[in-house]
Amino acid sequence: MTATKEEKESELLLPKSNNGDKPRYSILRARISAAFIPVFAVSVSGTRESLVTQYIVKRLEDEIGFSNVTKVSSCIDSGNSSNTESGNDPQSQASEQLTYYVLAQTIPAFFACLLLGSYADYVGRRLLLLVPVFTNFVKTAIICCIVKFNFDLSYFYLAYGIDGLAGTSYSILLALYSFTADISYSKKDRTFWIYAVSCASSTMSAVINVTGGYLIKNYGFFEAAIFLCGLTLLSFIVPLIFLPETLQQRRSIKGVSPLTHIKNIFGLYFLDGTVRRRATFCVCLLMFIVGVANDLHLNSLDSLYQMHYPFCWDSVKIGNYSAIRTAGGHFLAIIVYKLLQMCMAIEPIGMIGATFQGGAFVLEAFINASWQFYLVPVILIPSCLTSSVMRTMFSILAGPDHQGAVFSSIAVFETLCSLATSQIYNRIYSATVSFMPGAVYLVMASVSCVTVALFGVYFLVREKPQHVKIIVVDTLADKENIQKTNSFLSKSVS
Repeated sequence: MTATKEEKESELLLPKSNNGDKPRYSILRARISAAFIPVFAVSVSGTRESLVTQYIVKRLEDEIGFSNVTKVSSCIDSGNSSNTESGNDPQSQASEQLTYYVLAQTIPAFFACLLLGSYADYVGRRLLLLVPVFTNFVKTAIICCIVKFNFDLSYFYLAYGIDGLAGTSYSILLALYSFTADISYSKKDRTFWIYAVSCASSTMSAVINVTGGYLIKNYGFFEAAIFLCGLTLLSFIVPLIFLPETLQQRRSIKGVSPLTHIKNIFGLYFLDGTVRRRATFCVCLLMFIVGVANDLHLNSLDSLYQMHYPFCWDSVKIGNYSAIRTAGGHFLAIIVYKLLQMCMAIEPIGMIGATFQGGAFVLEAFINASWQFYLVPVILIPSCLTSSVMRTMFSILAGPDHQGAVFSSIAVFETLCSLATSQIYNRIYSATVSFMPGAVYLVMASVSCVTVALFGVYFLVREKPQHVKIIVVDTLADKENIQKTNSFLSKSVS
C-alpha cells in the first residue's frame, strides 16, 4: 500500500541518532544565528558584483578621458555616434575583466567544494560555515581598499582568489543545506525553514540593492563598499559567537582518503543503483547545470546592459530594479507555487518556470525603452521556483543516506557552471555590445529551452512509482478459511 502524501512529507531527511539523545544546543538559537549568514553574507553578493561592475566601467572611462560620474561615455551625447562607439570600449573591457576575475575565483572554489562537503561529516558544520563567510568578508574589505586608494584593477584578482579558496558562496550554501538537515527531521520542516531563510535573504537583498544604489550616486563607491563590508563582518561575528555545532557524532578523520569522498559524490551518477536510477541522476544533473546557468551572473550582465545607451541608468535605477527582481519575484513566486501545487507535481512546476524564464530573456533582448525592463521581473516570477524544484528533485532521488554527497555534487557542478557561463556570457556581451547589446539574452533564452527539453527527458527516464496492493483480512471467518486451505494444501503435497 503506497504511503500517503502526509507520510511522505514526514520522511526523515537524515536518520536520527540511535541513542535518542536530545540535541545539546537550542534549535531556535541555531536557526536564528545561522540566518545571519544568508541574510547578510549571501544577500550582499549581488550588490557587490553590481558595484564592482560599475566601478570598473568608471575607472576605464576615466583612463580614456571621460570624467562624468553619473553616466557612461555612450550616454554623454546620445546624438553623437562616435561617443556611442567609444563608449563600447569600456563596456567591452569591463566584461573581459569580470571574466578573468570570476575565473580566479571559481577554479579554487571547484576544488574546495569537492572536499568541503564530504569532510563536514568529520570536522563539523560550524567550521564549514564560518570559513567561507570570513573569506567573503575579506573579499569585500579588499574591494574597499581598492576603491579607497585607487589601487590597480589587478588587485581584484586577490579579492576574488581569496574568496575562492574557501569555496565562495557555493560552499556557504552547501554548509547551510547540511546544517538545515541536521536540525530538520522531515521534508516538510526542512522546506519551510529553507524557504523562510530564502524570503528573508531576498528581502534583505532588495534593501541592500536600493541602499547601495543611493550610496554610490550620492556619496561614492567607497561609502557603498564600506556599507557592504560592515554587513559581511556582521554575518561573520554573530555566527562566530552564537552558532552551535549541530553535528553531535563526529567521526575520526584519520586515515580518510579524499578519493573516498570523491567516489561517494560521483558514484550517485555513475556507480550506484540501477541503470535507470543512474540515468535519472545524470539527466537531473544536466538539467540543474543548464537550469542555473542563467542565474549565476545575471546581476553583472544586467548592470552593463542598463548602463549602456539608450537606457543610461545610474546606480539608483540599477539598485531599484534589482530589488524588484529579487524580493518581489520570490514573494510572488510562492503564491504561484501554492496555486500550481493544487493541480500538479513539482516537476511540471519547474518546467513551467523554465519556459517563462526563456520568454523573459527574449523580451529583454529587444527592449528599447527603460519602462520595458519592469515587465521582465513579472514574467520571471514562475522561474524563481525552478532552481528550488531541481534541488528538491535531487534531494528526494538521493534518499536520506546520501544528502551530504548530493549537496556536495550540486556545489561542485554549480561551481563549474559558474566558471563556464562567466566565460561564455561575458565574452558574448563583449563581442556584440557594439551592434546588439541584448544578443546575450537570446543565448540565455535558448539555454532555457534546453532546460525545458531536459525536463521532458526526465519524465521519460525516471523510474515509475510501483503500486503494491495489500489484501487485509478483516473477519475471523476469513482467517479460519485461509488456515483450512493451507492445511489442505500441505496434506496434498505430503
